[in-house]
Amino acid sequence: MRNAYPREDDKPWYQQFWPWFVISLPAIAVVAGLATVMIAMKHKPQVIPHDDAFSGPARHAPMKEKPPTP
Repeated sequence: MRNAYPREDDKPWYQQFWPWFVISLPAIAVVAGLATVMIAMKHKPQVIPHDDAFSGPARHAPMKEKPPTP
């Protein structure tokens, strides 16, 4: 008995579109992640020195009196 609907996907899986599409999504993410790591390693952030504008005397001023103890 013949099948009423002929089979259209007689090609092997590696010649189909969808497996390669599904495989390419994680592969693109891996390549983008490696590129990001390489860029981050090449352009390392600068270390901020301790005597910057944000660590002035107001932040590190000594306390004038001890806080009350409970």
